[in-house]
Amino acid sequence: MPKLSRRDLIRCSGALAAVERLRAAVKPVRITDVDLFTIDIPVTPAEANAGLDHRYQVAKVVTDAGVNGYSFAGAPERMLGDVKKLLVGRDLFNVEGHLKGGLGRWGGVEHAVWDAIGKIASQPVYKLLGGSRDRVRAYLTCVWKGPADQQQVPFRDQVEMAVRIKKAGFKGMKIRAWRPNPMDDVEVCRQIIAANGKDFFLMFDRTAHMPVSMANQKLWDFETGLKVARGLQEAGAYWLEEPFARDWISRRLCVACSFYRVVGSVRTEVVCHSKHFLRWISELRNTAVAGPKARCADRCLVCHWHCGNELHHHDSPPPQKPRSGPHDG
Repeated sequence: MPKLSRRDLIRCSGALAAVERLRAAVKPVRITDVDLFTIDIPVTPAEANAGLDHRYQVAKVVTDAGVNGYSFAGAPERMLGDVKKLLVGRDLFNVEGHLKGGLGRWGGVEHAVWDAIGKIASQPVYKLLGGSRDRVRAYLTCVWKGPADQQQVPFRDQVEMAVRIKKAGFKGMKIRAWRPNPMDDVEVCRQIIAANGKDFFLMFDRTAHMPVSMANQKLWDFETGLKVARGLQEAGAYWLEEPFARDWISRRLCVACSFYRVVGSVRTEVVCHSKHFLRWISELRNTAVAGPKARCADRCLVCHWHCGNELHHHDSPPPQKPRSGPHDG
């Protein structure tokens, strides 16, 4: 019987793959290639008309460790040259460096980078980032056929859909706040919460620049945003997404601080560029979040910040614990 060295024994064992991954994890892992492509899953005409997602932009990151990372929210194929220039030949694990180089422009590609990192470490990415939960609540985003502003949709149709969604086991839904009269969406909120109860998480997507490009609307000014936010708060809404333009904070910083102090229990998302982030936090430290005495008793606002690719900053909640929802966890 031939002699087997310890190295040969390991190679013959099922532990080889784990050992190789461990070895790869303690030395630089180079990105050797990137690919961007589209997959189109066959669907029936009825499924396509119903809005079933079946086309996906895929990002593939290839490494010299024999591990590939994938994302199904990849960048457009026309950006492949720029993405390769940024990543090929670089250390896979240098995510911060990639972001500084511009990776934040293609969030799906960053997802693929993290997918490869998780595979090499044999750990889900949420654990690598310090997360402890392995479950999240799911919700449905509903967009009806017809004009993008949804003004053609009867209130009762949105209420009935919310009831169906809750009966199906979902804890919440998101709809657009794009109607020409935004207070109509506040009224829809009242009716949906009345039909489903206060434990149903109703979220509103404004995404300020989208109604401008898709529905010929104007950006909300401060007074409009404040009026809508207060109306949604009173009606029981959980979430208002991007009520203002993405450069709005840099132009209206002090007014923005006032807005977030008074909105109260509606969780609000604002997207800003990272260069404004530290200035904003510094201003908030002196105003809106100076301490428990500076907050309203019912305040449970959470500000979500997208710096680069969805890097979130969460304002700590007040002593009164807010209800958890689909965005928590």
